Amino acid sequence: MFRQTDRQTDSTVKKRKSNIELLRIVAMLMIVMHHYAVHGGWAFTPEMSGNKLFLQLFSCGGKIGVDIFVIITGYFMITSSFKLKKLWKLVSQIWFYGLLILAFAVYKHLDSVNFANVVHSVLPLGQTNWFAYTYLLLYIFIPFLNPCLQGLERRIYRLGLMLATVIWFLIPTIYNIWPKLPYLDMGLSPLLMFFYLYALGAYLRMYGHEFFKDKAGKMIVLGFGGILAGYLLVDFLMIAHHSFEERVFYFSGDNIFALCAGCGLFVYFAELNMSYHKYINLLASTTFGIYLLHDSDLLRTYLWHHVFHNADLYTSAWLPVHAVSTVLIVFFCGAVIDYLRIALFECPFITRLFPLCDRWQERFRSGAALPSFRTKKP
Repeated sequence: MFRQTDRQTDSTVKKRKSNIELLRIVAMLMIVMHHYAVHGGWAFTPEMSGNKLFLQLFSCGGKIGVDIFVIITGYFMITSSFKLKKLWKLVSQIWFYGLLILAFAVYKHLDSVNFANVVHSVLPLGQTNWFAYTYLLLYIFIPFLNPCLQGLERRIYRLGLMLATVIWFLIPTIYNIWPKLPYLDMGLSPLLMFFYLYALGAYLRMYGHEFFKDKAGKMIVLGFGGILAGYLLVDFLMIAHHSFEERVFYFSGDNIFALCAGCGLFVYFAELNMSYHKYINLLASTTFGIYLLHDSDLLRTYLWHHVFHNADLYTSAWLPVHAVSTVLIVFFCGAVIDYLRIALFECPFITRLFPLCDRWQERFRSGAALPSFRTKKP
């Protein structure tokens, strides 16, 4: 996970190198940038403008960041084992922010408070945040995914990843850019995408990333270069065909260029020779909390429309300054809040149930907790 859900919790891991931790921070910053842009409520027009292109490029890192986080999870968890206490920690964090945000939304009388969102907030499943509940499901399936991936022959594993990349990323990227054509998802769902990204990270861990080692820079340039070229194409076509306004943030979604950039960034940081840095690791430990706090169905519109008033800056020359400063405020305020949550709630209360989680897991492993279906002899 962003924090402990893909790592050990013993003292040796607390001193782990900070290269991947720094990547988590970079990825979360890109995700907050993405949300600033795509949820800003901008009044776009077909004409090309500097601010529109700036927002398009500002948004492009969202899916790159998501790809990176799930690849990291696969990279670490394929050689680790499922821990019930980590699942409990993940659920408790999701539940904490669900209830906290619900209380704030009710207090502020936000229009987003409705029956569905109240139920989703009360249940500890994270359904007011698509990433949270999809990741929760992924983590539950890890004990079943790992044996399947570890049992695959390397050649078959590689061919499967290549086929999935073509079907779920390359073809839809080319096809779905045209707004007049019916949308083509090739059966890809958020959970299936997470399974694919997990498998990609696991492959890099099991078989190394030597093949990508000298190509990381090229992959990053190809990914971001392709996104830039794609947005220029969309903006140019929008002038003549207003239907392309539907594609104004097209390359901020799942696409082959975002996947390429995310994979390249991961390999680059994985190869980075960086020692342990206490404050980098500490900041990285709050990234999942930052995500949960700022991107809830209950809070999203209020944050970007009524707190920061993004749309008011669309025609202003100060838009880039507003965008960068807003992202940093959201990121660091979220980090402080999650640090306080860890210190005041998680450490004193949540970790007390870890021994119980360990005992339950041991019982499941031994079969003592499973019901017997044997029939008595007459």
